[in-house]
Amino acid sequence: MIAGILQKADFRDEGHVSGECYSPLFMFRILFIQRLCGFSDEQMEDQIYANLFYKAFCRISLDSKIPDSTTIGRWRNRFVALNIFDNIFSEII
Repeated sequence: MIAGILQKADFRDEGHVSGECYSPLFMFRILFIQRLCGFSDEQMEDQIYANLFYKAFCRISLDSKIPDSTTIGRWRNRFVALNIFDNIFSEII
C-alpha cells in the first residue's frame, strides 16, 4: 500500500516534467532522512553528497546525479500538501 500512497506524488505521470525526474520512492528516502534529522533543503543536499550512509540508504551510486535543494524543497512541499508522510506512517503502524 505504500507504493499506492507514493504514486499520488508522482510528477512523471503529469506530462509536464522537464529535466531530471526522480521517483517518489527515491525522494521519500531523502525526505525521510531530512525529516528525521531536521535538515534544511540545503543541508540535505550537502549531506547526500558527503554522507555515504545516506547515499546507501537512498540507493545513490557514487556517480549518480543528486537532487539539488530546490528539487528537494519542491518534493517536500508536494509530500506535505498530499499528506504523504502521515499516510505512510499510519500504514506502517
